[in-house]
Amino acid sequence: MSRLILAPFLLLGLCPQLRAGSSALAWPVEAQQHEPSISAGEGEPSDCPAVLSASDSLLLWAIEATVAHRYSLASCLLAQACAENPAEPLSVLLQAASLQAKMQDLENYAERDSFVALLARARSLASQKLTSQPSARAFFCLGVVEAYSAYDELRRGHQLSAYRHGLRARSYFEKALAIDPQFCDAAVGIGSFLYWRGKALRYLAWLPFVSDRREDGIRTVLDAFPCTKFTRWTSVSNLSWILLDADRPAEALRWAEEGLARFPESRFFLWPAAEALFRMGRWSDSEAFYRRILAGLESQVGSSGYNELLCYLRIAECRRATGDLLGALESLDQALAVRPGNGVESAVEELRERASRLRREVTEELRRQRKTDVPTRTR
Repeated sequence: MSRLILAPFLLLGLCPQLRAGSSALAWPVEAQQHEPSISAGEGEPSDCPAVLSASDSLLLWAIEATVAHRYSLASCLLAQACAENPAEPLSVLLQAASLQAKMQDLENYAERDSFVALLARARSLASQKLTSQPSARAFFCLGVVEAYSAYDELRRGHQLSAYRHGLRARSYFEKALAIDPQFCDAAVGIGSFLYWRGKALRYLAWLPFVSDRREDGIRTVLDAFPCTKFTRWTSVSNLSWILLDADRPAEALRWAEEGLARFPESRFFLWPAAEALFRMGRWSDSEAFYRRILAGLESQVGSSGYNELLCYLRIAECRRATGDLLGALESLDQALAVRPGNGVESAVEELRERASRLRREVTEELRRQRKTDVPTRTR
């Protein structure tokens, strides 16, 4: 399932509520004159387009390309940025971010070694920047590196190591804000950390030395979001997930729709929209969104098949909820026919067991239904 990650504490980052017609998602003023028009589903160009460089607009364009699943374009733009300024850690960090987004989108982590190497390179460059003078941007980069490391460790089941990386990330974000209180991307990182730390420790909240600061985290991000620069789309996507986690699907859907207004076929917004609709009981709408996800994955090379299986399973659940038991069986057969690639076997096995169990249940429901529908003979 695709969650847009430019920094894993922004993994489920928060944003303020948008009013209808809000322009809160506009590009920063300095980048607006070069604002790209990138849409999901477009073919990848063979060469980088001619763009004005030597500014953050190049990096912002690469972020949009990543959100639109145009990973080759994003890679090309970031390579150009790195070539123009080899000492800039943020360019390397965004290379890692784009690669991580691609791996999670396709549930294919074959390029993890490259991702880890890019993080190490970004850490080294940021540390070098700090040897000459304090830099909010360098501390922010170090914070994001630690946040990504926390996410990577958590994905591999190393919870204690992930928590330690998270604490270091928060420390770096705080140092960035101490230098530049207006560095709002760092504040979003802190707020997201507070929320997820509170969730992780909620069962220990009765202890005097453990506090649940999830609401503080939300308020921190709400205050910071309007002036974010590099984490804008990350926050929009991930706010949807945090609201889903908080059992507020209607609000989650509203945020997902904000992203889809700019990127109509981006799976980073389609996934939370589909899930929100599912939890709201809007079965037909939810199925339609899962089918859009499937259509997008069909055009992506390298998908492991995990997300396709998950989509078919959700579609089956939607159909079952509407009473379309034959349609549910069809979707479950499609789910069980998916042959995922290497690297996701354990996760896929759990989904396949779930699909098999659901198929047995639906088959039994259909049998009882048909038995009930048989007219009773009269003597």
